Amino acid sequence: MSPSAGADRWSHAYDPASKVFRFSSWHLLPGDPDAFYEELHDIEAWPSWWPQVRSVEPIDDRSGYVAIRSFLPITLRLRLVALVDDAATRTLRASLHGDLTGWSQFVVQPDGAGSRLRYDQEARVTKPGAASRFAGSARPLLVANHRSMMRTGLRALVRRAG
Repeated sequence: MSPSAGADRWSHAYDPASKVFRFSSWHLLPGDPDAFYEELHDIEAWPSWWPQVRSVEPIDDRSGYVAIRSFLPITLRLRLVALVDDAATRTLRASLHGDLTGWSQFVVQPDGAGSRLRYDQEARVTKPGAASRFAGSARPLLVANHRSMMRTGLRALVRRAG
C-alpha cells in the first residue's frame, strides 16, 4: 500500500544568502504510528528497505555515518548525531555533519485509523565541488533529487511497517 493519494504536502525554500535548503513535508500513512516510528528508529536497517540509503555505519548508540544517493550522480556522506530520540512523542531529530550541515527530523502521530508523518530538514550543502558551488542554480535538480529519495523511502516504509 502506498501513502494516501492527495495526502502528501511538500514545501521547500532556499536562502541564497546562507545557501540553506529547508524541506518540510507531511504524509498520511495507512498503519500504526508506533510501527512507523520503530522502523525509522532502527536506522541501521534503513539500507535494507530504503534504496537511496546506501550504507549506515554506527559510531556509538547516538551517532553514525550514512551514505545516501538518489538519481543525481552524487553520493552524500553524513555523520548523524541523535539530538532527540523520544518514543513517547515518536520524534527523531538528528544533526547532520559532512557533505550536508544542519538537521533533520521525523515526527509520527496518530491520524484517524492511520498515521501522519512529518519530515523537516534544514541543511546547507557543504560537499566540495559542483554540488555546493551550484547549489542555488541547481536548486530544482537538488529539490527533485530530495523529493524522489523521500517518496521512494515513504513507499518502502509503508510496505515494511504499514
